[in-house]
Amino acid sequence: MEIRPLGDLRAADDLSRTFNPYGFGGRMKPEDGVEFQQRQIGGCDLTAGIAA
Repeated sequence: MEIRPLGDLRAADDLSRTFNPYGFGGRMKPEDGVEFQQRQIGGCDLTAGIAA
């Protein structure tokens, strides 16, 4: 297993940026990807067993 720095793990990779709100297509900017993911996840309710 390759140990990668935290900065690399936080960065958006090109493959994941090809998925956008309309499916696969043009690459999103990392900032747009962050907003998209937050909107997708933001409406989910976590089970009580998940720590805040």
